[in-house]
Amino acid sequence: MSNNAKTKKDTNTPVECNRRYAMKTRGFFCALMLLSLSFCFSSEANAFQTTSTIVTAYTEPDFKGNEKHYDIGNYRLLPGDFNDVISSIRVPAGMVVVVYEDGVDAGGYGRWIDFLEDQPSMAKYGLDEQISYLQIFRKRNPDGSSWVRNSLINGKFIQGGWFKPRVSGEKAPFNSAEAVSAPPKAAPGSNTTSQPKPTPEPKPTPQLTVCTISGHVTGDKAVYGTHINLFVPGERKPRVSVSVTNGQYTMTNVAEGSYEVRGKLDNPMTQQTPRGPIGFMVVSDDDQRVTCEKGQPIRANFKIVSSEG
Repeated sequence: MSNNAKTKKDTNTPVECNRRYAMKTRGFFCALMLLSLSFCFSSEANAFQTTSTIVTAYTEPDFKGNEKHYDIGNYRLLPGDFNDVISSIRVPAGMVVVVYEDGVDAGGYGRWIDFLEDQPSMAKYGLDEQISYLQIFRKRNPDGSSWVRNSLINGKFIQGGWFKPRVSGEKAPFNSAEAVSAPPKAAPGSNTTSQPKPTPEPKPTPQLTVCTISGHVTGDKAVYGTHINLFVPGERKPRVSVSVTNGQYTMTNVAEGSYEVRGKLDNPMTQQTPRGPIGFMVVSDDDQRVTCEKGQPIRANFKIVSSEG
């Protein structure tokens, strides 16, 4: 009996070992999967927290002019504090900014649009310098819901709002490629919509102030090929170069600023003298530096002299 029992025990030993090995292997892979899931959730949470949430509003189109930054929240824009001055907006990826034509402490109303991306011109939507309320939030929430913006489907307006999958795997509707202006919303606590704001007066186009620089060149001859050049101090290439004709030159449409006026001979002819050949050069009668301001005309005279003075 003892020999049989021993033989039976020896026969079962490899099976026991295989079972234990399988259990250890299964436990290892389970632990590895849990670690991977933990890492994924941690990465997603960190990404959710570190994405920029700052929306920037500008007083000029194309993200120019004065600017102001807004984080997540609701903002009523008061006179003197970016009310009716916004002309363009930068919206970080993953953020939504809803702009309203009017606003009170309780919320925005009137015409409104939800933006998911940078908008270089509010004039495209008829809201240039017309925005009085901002609502800023993330496009996606931790509960799985996401914002689907206003859209037009077959000419019918579909108002934007939150979408949350009802079953696993259900996808949110596609956001339209273009932002869509919504019909006016009633003021909070009121059943009537706001009246459209008057169209603002167009901004005056700044006028560029220019000057004219002119003068005469004493002793000039056509064969010299004399030019008068205008330099910005420190630059080697002239901004303006004009030819001298009949001893006169004129530079028009010179922008405001400080310049140096210099003359140059394309053909500095050589003249034979008892002491050897000499050439000619152009020198200024006065200081070569001039300043163009307020459109005032400038005179700068020159003369041709020998290189020996």
